Amino acid sequence: SVAVGATMDRGEDSCAAILEAIATLAVPCSSQQHAEHTDSLAQEMTGALGGALVARVVDSCVALIAPDESKEPSTVLLSQAMKTVKAFMNAIPIPRVWRGVFPGCFAGLYRRLLYFLRVGKPSLSAVVAEGIQVLCLLLQQTLQPSSETQAAVATTTESIVADLQSLVLVANSSTPSTDEPKDDTDTSACGAFLVQAKQRLPAPLTVLVNLLTSARSPAVRKQATGLFRTILVDTRSCWVGTADAFMLAAMEACLVLSNDRDDDISSAARAVLKDY
Repeated sequence: SVAVGATMDRGEDSCAAILEAIATLAVPCSSQQHAEHTDSLAQEMTGALGGALVARVVDSCVALIAPDESKEPSTVLLSQAMKTVKAFMNAIPIPRVWRGVFPGCFAGLYRRLLYFLRVGKPSLSAVVAEGIQVLCLLLQQTLQPSSETQAAVATTTESIVADLQSLVLVANSSTPSTDEPKDDTDTSACGAFLVQAKQRLPAPLTVLVNLLTSARSPAVRKQATGLFRTILVDTRSCWVGTADAFMLAAMEACLVLSNDRDDDISSAARAVLKDY
């Protein structure tokens, strides 16, 4: 129904309402007493429709985020599509799930962000900022090495729905406990994914990083500091030794924002550099 709504000439509001309803199903409980229920919900959603529910929702949202660029986008629909993807990422902190949908999700989101940044319309600033948040979550969910995700299994759902900076400890909840041996297949798949990520992601992300420093919108530049934190701090171990030029580009971009005229942006950029 989401995909059908996207093809309607004036069905944006209806489609956005459907996505909002879908997103409410994935909103995790933030209180400690409901943590067990939230973990159970994540596992049930992952297995729904033979494991295809998450992929179908994400694919539908990406189709709305990155349609034909010749058509004027509905900012309401774009924003809701991104919020829906974020809701599912927060509710299902299972890296293997997001690695499975990463290629299509990253490509669609990246293409749209690049287009919006180059167009530079003020009306699209909020959507761009939202898109950067989704990109940060996607990278954090998928680029954690297995040794780090095992150490982070005990992280509660509260840290998942908190500030983006706390997502460095996102757990690989596909492993029931740190005492149980990790499946060899999952470990192998994780290693293969990280190898491909190190080879393929630095070039497009470098282009995006350089564009963000010159964005006119303070909201976009503020979210850019979140992306720099994701690259330089949260997923640093993924790039060190294999993508040093990319790390340098991200650090230089962060240095530029550390002198931003907006005090909040400059402070956030300096905090990233300090942690780096």
